[in-house]
Amino acid sequence: MLSLVLSAALPLLTGAMALLWAEWVAPERERGADLPAAPRASGEGGGSR
Repeated sequence: MLSLVLSAALPLLTGAMALLWAEWVAPERERGADLPAAPRASGEGGGSR
């Protein structure tokens, strides 16, 4: 019985999470991309020496 409930509920929960992401999280991330990048400290990132 539990497997039947989970097999029906998990796809619905996944779809609900995808809709929430598309409505609220993704637009916020896009708006954040418009802001200027924070300055990085020199030597960060392991670049060439």
